[in-house]
Amino acid sequence: MVGILSVLDVLCGVPLASILKELPLPGPVCQALLEGDGVLGNLLKLVQSLEQGNCELVASCAERAGIDAGQLLSAQLETLEWLGELRGEVNV
Repeated sequence: MVGILSVLDVLCGVPLASILKELPLPGPVCQALLEGDGVLGNLLKLVQSLEQGNCELVASCAERAGIDAGQLLSAQLETLEWLGELRGEVNV
């Protein structure tokens, strides 16, 4: 949920803080989105750093979350390979 909410400002063209004021969300979710704090904030940073290819930040966030960065990157590679295969099947 935090990942989807993190792009609401872009989708709606409204500051994220304004959007979050209107939603009945738990404090940790708002902290993660607005300040990048807490467990959810760290996981959001982890996903964003994966998307951006920032391996240093991936390693740092993964370590804080207790996730093996090597396994995480391997899973991401497998996912990208699967997506490539899927795209190939769709284009056939």
